[in-house]
Amino acid sequence: MRYCSHIMQRKPQRRVLVIDVGGSHVKTRVSAIATCVSFESGATLTPRGWSRGCCGSTGDLKYDAVSIGYPGVVVHGKIVTEPFNSDAVGWF
Repeated sequence: MRYCSHIMQRKPQRRVLVIDVGGSHVKTRVSAIATCVSFESGATLTPRGWSRGCCGSTGDLKYDAVSIGYPGVVVHGKIVTEPFNSDAVGWF
């Protein structure tokens, strides 16, 4: 049996920054690192505070892509409804 060499080669794993936006906390984690970091969200969190919190919690971590979990309905890349706890993240 003959194997193609390109099939046997491993591709480098992509590191994904995962951001989970919740009603009480925003959690961040890079897929290649086991540690999850969170900061408080809630009704007083502003877009600027969210951005600062995400940048502060990821520090100098390196990643190739970003994935954001949003607690509302999204259709064709557009937000259709606010999350159930829209007071917490009403600026989306």
